[in-house]
Amino acid sequence: MNIIDNISFEVIVVDNGSSDNTQEKIQDFNKRLKIINIIENIPGKSRSLNKAIEISSGRIIMITDDDCVVSKEWILNAINIFKNNDFMLCGGRIELYDKSDLPITILTSKLKKRLEDKHEIFSFVFGANLAFGRVVYNKIGGFDHRLGPGVPTKSAEDIDFVYRALKEGIQVIYEPDMLVKHGHGRRTEVDRFQQISNYSIGDGAISVKYILKGDIFIALDRFLKYIDILKNIKNGKIYIKIAILRLRFIIGIFQFIKITIMGEPGVM
Repeated sequence: MNIIDNISFEVIVVDNGSSDNTQEKIQDFNKRLKIINIIENIPGKSRSLNKAIEISSGRIIMITDDDCVVSKEWILNAINIFKNNDFMLCGGRIELYDKSDLPITILTSKLKKRLEDKHEIFSFVFGANLAFGRVVYNKIGGFDHRLGPGVPTKSAEDIDFVYRALKEGIQVIYEPDMLVKHGHGRRTEVDRFQQISNYSIGDGAISVKYILKGDIFIALDRFLKYIDILKNIKNGKIYIKIAILRLRFIIGIFQFIKITIMGEPGVM
């Protein structure tokens, strides 16, 4: 436990199969800040997040990604946001760390807002900057191991988490004061199309998850989104390529069903 300015907090890092000097960096940081270091050998961001949350002891849980830099006031701002209500999920502002990167997977609005329209869940908040009360985790459970980076479904673990919270009547808000900077490193059109591909696979996975539960909202929303893309094909070749990539949602459907039936990769 770290205590700075009468604020107690834990820093938990999950090393999910790193092949660089992550462990050396953690040891170096430990000289200045106590870090709980977890090794998770089974691939998957969702599994790693859940393991960290289960080990943690705080009433407010904040998560970010390995390519993000949090602002100096990140924790303090979250404490102020959750001062009167823990039963809430909050997404924060995400800006580019390096202006050379493509302006994707960021949220730059400086206006506070509440999620009122379910159709906005795919762009309202992102997993690179989320905070929620432990009571939310206890209510809706953790991130779905079958979704997200590190497993064949590629993405949508954060969308699924937000959607489950919304279905349980939990307030979902966007708070621009809670800021991280995203150094995602994607700078070419190839990078952009790869991201579209990953999101499309995730779309298929999360769609079939809820179809199997008798909830067709997400599948219908994604279908209507695809119709909009098809309407734009006449505007240039790039839309044709996007339309083709979006068909990879079919891969997501099969991957989710495969994982559900046969078990997660790396799990016996």
